[in-house]
Amino acid sequence: MSILTKLLLSVRSFGASPPPPPYEDFTTYTEVDPNNRFTVEQYKITFAGLLRNDRSYVYKDKGVNFFDADFEIQLQTRATSWVLNSFCELIGISNVVTWKANDGTRCLNVSWGYGYESDLAISGMRIWIAEWHNGIDYYDYSIILSLNTTYYLTFKRTGAVLTCEIYSDVARTILVDTLTVNLHSVTQFRYIYGARSLGEATGTQAISGYTENLYVVSA
Repeated sequence: MSILTKLLLSVRSFGASPPPPPYEDFTTYTEVDPNNRFTVEQYKITFAGLLRNDRSYVYKDKGVNFFDADFEIQLQTRATSWVLNSFCELIGISNVVTWKANDGTRCLNVSWGYGYESDLAISGMRIWIAEWHNGIDYYDYSIILSLNTTYYLTFKRTGAVLTCEIYSDVARTILVDTLTVNLHSVTQFRYIYGARSLGEATGTQAISGYTENLYVVSA
């Protein structure tokens, strides 16, 4: 038995933790951020004073039809400040590279939103999921969430159903809410966004916080 094998067996015998998942490396993503709202680190994107009308985004080309059927994506996020009508996309799945969270065709996303597109009057900061399909958004939103609290998300497409499970613990055992959208199409997608502004023509409402440990479990 080699020394390396003995060492590995020794580590296992003491119950060492398994290695972390292969998180997305945001330093390999493309950042377009003319107003310097994002700070991009290897596994974390911090957004500071991101405005509703900013044209900022961080994305990666995964290759044609990378998200071709069912998928699961995990991340954790925290908002540290917000105001009415502020917004930040946390995950976007699309076939278009653009600064606007609604890319005008078909896309899927998970976002922080204090009011959102068609429902600006809905009170309280929430996490939203949406399918944009032929210019119409089909969405669901969480219960009101708390500032300076970390939430752990599991975002899935299973068949023609889009879901986002929101947990309050890293082990994902304490469920806060589950969001569901019945999809109007099951589209193959190429690009993933790690953060993006809403990209409205007007609106200077700001949000700050971060997203980290984005893990594409399956695609």
